[in-house]
Amino acid sequence: MIPHRGMTKVETNLHKYEMRLLTYKSELFYDLNKCIGCLFCIKTCPKEAIQRTVEKGVEFNVVDMEKCAMCGICDYICPSGAFQFFIQGERKNLLTENNSLPKLVVTEINGKKQKLRKFIEGKLKVDMTKWTAKCTPCADVCPSGCLTLNEANKLEVNEANCIYCGNCERKCTALDKEGLFQVVRKRILYEGTIDEFSTPWNEIVKKLVSFEEMAKELKSKSAVEAATRVKTVYKHLIP
Repeated sequence: MIPHRGMTKVETNLHKYEMRLLTYKSELFYDLNKCIGCLFCIKTCPKEAIQRTVEKGVEFNVVDMEKCAMCGICDYICPSGAFQFFIQGERKNLLTENNSLPKLVVTEINGKKQKLRKFIEGKLKVDMTKWTAKCTPCADVCPSGCLTLNEANKLEVNEANCIYCGNCERKCTALDKEGLFQVVRKRILYEGTIDEFSTPWNEIVKKLVSFEEMAKELKSKSAVEAATRVKTVYKHLIP
């Protein structure tokens, strides 16, 4: 097998990025039809290898294979399954297998066009005083059905369906309606233990989670750890 790195269009809206070595093959598939434009992959790519582009009025992501490390983080963090990463024909991620990344706690959401993965806890703040009657762009770009217009053409918010992608906030900011929506990501939900010095995980959290919320969690974690140490050291004095 000849060493190779490159992209091929399997179908019109399905791109395959591939790295082949003498005895190893990794493939990254990107489905334009599934992509919701959340930018999670772009924000968390450790090599900054993914960019958003527009062609013939269609927005989609492009992977720079000169930069891509084929780590699979884009697949790991994608809520829609637009990215899927394979090693030797098997969908897997070595970063989760070696505990550099934890298993995400996922809730499946029935989105407007497809099922979505929700694994972020957050808050969607809406200032209805800035909403204009019958204004639809925010609902149009919402992939989960969190934002809809009712029969009276009034905006309705179902935050239980929100995956905190930020599409509404970005769209309204682009339309000079900054402050109408504010997406606050509090934490990424996961199970099991994680190496606190894991660079991939810490970078993902830093890129996606609100700085203020991250500071609160670290402060709370420090307090718990301090209390645990005190109990351990002075356990003979505690009744």
